[in-house]
Amino acid sequence: MNDTVKIPKALRGRLQRVTAKVGVAPDALVKTALANQLDYEEWFLKAVDEGIADLDSGRTFSTREVLSALAKQRNERAARKRKQSA
Repeated sequence: MNDTVKIPKALRGRLQRVTAKVGVAPDALVKTALANQLDYEEWFLKAVDEGIADLDSGRTFSTREVLSALAKQRNERAARKRKQSA
């Protein structure tokens, strides 16, 4: 892998405008942006792997089960609210 990246003209212009305004060197901003994106991608891939593991092990809920649990919580909250107002 080489250390150069071809940046399209439109992005180069944006990079120059932003770095000039914030007083940061373009390479520093690119490194930070790359690190942030890689952090996100790694988090996302880990979350997907965890979700797949949950599916594989049967740790799932159907839509009907989730909606039922939410309805139950709403009803319980409404009952507590009514009790507090009385």
